Amino acid sequence: MTDFSENFSASAWDMLISMFGEAVSYTAGGGAAATITAIVRRGGGSSGGPASETRTYDDGRLNRKFASAAVNKSDVAAPAVSDTIVIDTLTYVVEEIVNEDANIAVLRLSTADSVEKAHDRHYARRP
Repeated sequence: MTDFSENFSASAWDMLISMFGEAVSYTAGGGAAATITAIVRRGGGSSGGPASETRTYDDGRLNRKFASAAVNKSDVAAPAVSDTIVIDTLTYVVEEIVNEDANIAVLRLSTADSVEKAHDRHYARRP
């Protein structure tokens, strides 16, 4: 990249995050939570996949929700799989780092919203 490209990319990102960003709580593995600004896409994430899924097993089912977040690398210098982000009171886990450059990291997120145990062919929420 040329200096112009890098500078333009950085300034465009600053404008986008100031317009579309929202406060989230980011926790790197083993670290303390920090409030940062991210551009969040609820639902299918950056890959356009499903907004949620339910997987049924012999002993119960798992309900998951998906999202993606673009974070500023100055806030999260080394994003990693298994870091967590709290968005609208839901705790998401970083499943994949979709894209990363000098200024931005785009993260694919998922959460285990609820786990239900099977009991006599009915499902009961497990605490």
